[in-house]
Amino acid sequence: MLRATATVLFGAALLLTSGCSGGSTTAAPTDSSSGAAPASSSASSTDDSGHDSTDDSSSSATAGSADDAVEISVTVRKGKVIPRTRRVKVPEGSTVRLVVTSDVADEVHVHGYDLKKDIEAGQPGVIEFTADQSGVFEVELEHKALQLTQLQVQ
Repeated sequence: MLRATATVLFGAALLLTSGCSGGSTTAAPTDSSSGAAPASSSASSTDDSGHDSTDDSSSSATAGSADDAVEISVTVRKGKVIPRTRRVKVPEGSTVRLVVTSDVADEVHVHGYDLKKDIEAGQPGVIEFTADQSGVFEVELEHKALQLTQLQVQ
């Protein structure tokens, strides 16, 4: 009886310690110049409703081996943001590489950092910068007033 009770208590303790782990991870970046595939990993983000969600292989905030940049890729197709608009956590001081592809020409604007990049329809546009200001910053297609993502720099 004592052994069964100890086993149950050990199992409960194991569930409590393993089930409550969480946090932000930064994944490996792609090397766009070499065409190397990204390492499999995920980054923490928050969706429009404020709930934490994890990026899957179709989207990305990845970070990695070559230059340790956090890469965030977004596609706009028929007015829809893919992956859907979300908040991506970025460590302060890290390099951020935004890769935006849209089916319409527009201007990508990173608010707060006041960075802008004209993009052509169907061609990826890249904005790379150091995340040296903490806070939450919207990234949008300026002329369409379409929010692409939010960067939470901390």
